[in-house]
Amino acid sequence: MVIRKNKEIEGITLGKNEIKLSIFADDLTTFVKNPQSFRLLVMLLENFDNISGLTLKINEGKTETYWLGSLHAAPEDIGISTVNKPMKIWGIYFTYDWPKYQELNFESIVKVYQIISQSLESEKPNTSWTNTDNQDVHNA
Repeated sequence: MVIRKNKEIEGITLGKNEIKLSIFADDLTTFVKNPQSFRLLVMLLENFDNISGLTLKINEGKTETYWLGSLHAAPEDIGISTVNKPMKIWGIYFTYDWPKYQELNFESIVKVYQIISQSLESEKPNTSWTNTDNQDVHNA
């Protein structure tokens, strides 16, 4: 709550909502607008760690940054490795490579849909109806 309510930590805006973090199990994904917001976020986490006695250390071996917008061209060093490969967050791949973005987020879904559709078509029962004169009345 402290992070979400802190006006000095700027998140990213989606529509009318500001998003700063997503927590799932023991994973924390942060969405901050600039390096200053990131530094303040880390400071708050370290303070919580000191006060609560819980260990909330950043695992630098698993932590990566993916700079968005103008920061992508000239990322600032914040002591965490920067990646330029596609990054999957909330089931969506983020990348600056538009063809790769389409392939990862849409084309794979279309391929799965096509495979399922073909499978269902091949298993479709014959639904022809005939009248008493053996003439086709309906072929679904």
